[in-house]
Amino acid sequence: MKSKLRLGAIVLVTVLLAIAVSGCMSESETGKAETKITVQDSAGRYVEVPYPVKKIVILWDNPAEELRALGAIDRIVGIDTETKKKVDQGLFPELADVPVVGSWDEPNYEKIAELKPDVVIMLSSWGPSPDGPIPKRVQ
Repeated sequence: MKSKLRLGAIVLVTVLLAIAVSGCMSESETGKAETKITVQDSAGRYVEVPYPVKKIVILWDNPAEELRALGAIDRIVGIDTETKKKVDQGLFPELADVPVVGSWDEPNYEKIAELKPDVVIMLSSWGPSPDGPIPKRVQ
């Protein structure tokens, strides 16, 4: 289990660092330059995300630590119930006013959608099946 958590943390940090140092410019319909990068998600799909990522929802408590270390904890706009427990213990006072959007295994998709995050970070080894009901609800 520790090796899975460590691997998840390494993947998270790698993705965030890639987001921080990479990017490509494209023209939007309005003519303004937008910066986006392409990343591969845990289901193996390639998706474009805005660069820099400004709004993050986390569905696992470890990303809060990594985002704090990267100086980006202020970009978290939604947290899971486990992260909220750590907030209540005083470990992440910066997240005291951030709304809870469910747990890693029972996220509240409506609350997440209301926050309009650029990315949602969750433990990929427990992620939903690409053919299951969750991806269909999110799309």
